[in-house]
Amino acid sequence: MNKQQQNHLTRVKRAIEIIQQTAPLEMKRESRGRRRNMSNAYDSMQTHGRHLGITVPKRTTSYNPEKDLEYANSVLVEVNKLYDESNVEKAQLNNSGFRLMK
Repeated sequence: MNKQQQNHLTRVKRAIEIIQQTAPLEMKRESRGRRRNMSNAYDSMQTHGRHLGITVPKRTTSYNPEKDLEYANSVLVEVNKLYDESNVEKAQLNNSGFRLMK
């Protein structure tokens, strides 16, 4: 994984974290600032996810923090599946010619 991919991965994880923190608050009571933060985080997740080859569902036209949270969690599962640190390390070791021991 090169530096550019690491940056995209970090940005996607940060966007997911923001959505996970903000969505429960938005479900209780909506705020213009939090709504803008959620929108920016979702846009960032879409942009950087696309560079990593991760499918990010499109948002609906109406504002729905529950759906945003659901989509963020599904993207997190996909990120963990594709870019799990132990899998990345194993792939790097395999490419270098070292034999992996369990």
